[in-house]
Amino acid sequence: MSQIVDPTLMSYNLDELEAIGEIAYDCLQIQATSRGLTMREIYSNLCSSLTSSSMIPRSSPLLWAELEILSQA
Repeated sequence: MSQIVDPTLMSYNLDELEAIGEIAYDCLQIQATSRGLTMREIYSNLCSSLTSSSMIPRSSPLLWAELEILSQA
């Protein structure tokens, strides 16, 4: 996974990067039946995998609104 990181990125957490890669892989399965992840599950997986909030852009109010809605459901 570290080979696909933007070389201008000064630092990153390899464990978090691998967790994101696994979630992305699960989301990109060709057969919908094998995909089966809901946005709530993706959100939950990301929250449990990420230890820092630096991976989520804080500048998008819509993103934060969606995350808040998902966390309340």
